[in-house]
Amino acid sequence: PLLIILAAAITYLTFSSLAHLLQAKSEFWHYSFFFMDYVGVAVYQYGSALGHFYYAIEPGWHRRVRGFFLPLAAALAWLSCAGSCYAKFRFHPRCPLPGRLCQELPSGLAYLLDISPVLHRIATAARPDPALLYHKCQVLFFLLAAFFFSHPYPEKWFPGRCHFVGQSHQIFHVFLVLCTLAQIEAVVLDYESRREIYSSLQRGLAHDFSALFLLTVTCSVLTAAYMARRVRHKLGLKEE
Repeated sequence: PLLIILAAAITYLTFSSLAHLLQAKSEFWHYSFFFMDYVGVAVYQYGSALGHFYYAIEPGWHRRVRGFFLPLAAALAWLSCAGSCYAKFRFHPRCPLPGRLCQELPSGLAYLLDISPVLHRIATAARPDPALLYHKCQVLFFLLAAFFFSHPYPEKWFPGRCHFVGQSHQIFHVFLVLCTLAQIEAVVLDYESRREIYSSLQRGLAHDFSALFLLTVTCSVLTAAYMARRVRHKLGLKEE
């Protein structure tokens, strides 16, 4: 599980960088690279859920959610990818509400589920724990990232001055990277200090969790590939 969350973080950061750097190559590649970006987001969502469920969860919360947590996390991760791909393909940026619902509703539900072990642990912590500081930081950084993703500040305050540096989407990515770094540090600390807890809770189920990860990756990649074919067909009709 630790390897999966590290691989997921590297994947989503790499795919996001490629999408933002290369999406202007052509209209087809614009869509395709962002579909790839959404695959990376789905992979990271499941990786985060797995890391929190495997290493950070408390026994009390584990008893409540163990029957559905990871299958639901995998389903929501794929739904987030599918919804984002469909929104990118179907809706014009000038009609943001339907597209945002398709993209942000599954992602929001996925985050609420994925972060629930961390929030429960923060709320019930009875003694100092070095990992909790990093868990709190990752929650704070994510909320700040979500704010700047949803609100056009500071460019709304300084029209025309933030086209290259200082725009909200850049700040969003900065906080998202900080969130990822804090999360990985917290998970590593949990991996080192909570071995007795997670070993007794998970009891050798890591292979099943890894299989769900591969299923999430496969479904997300196939969805992105299908949507890329739809884009190619749409652009072909436009040229005709």
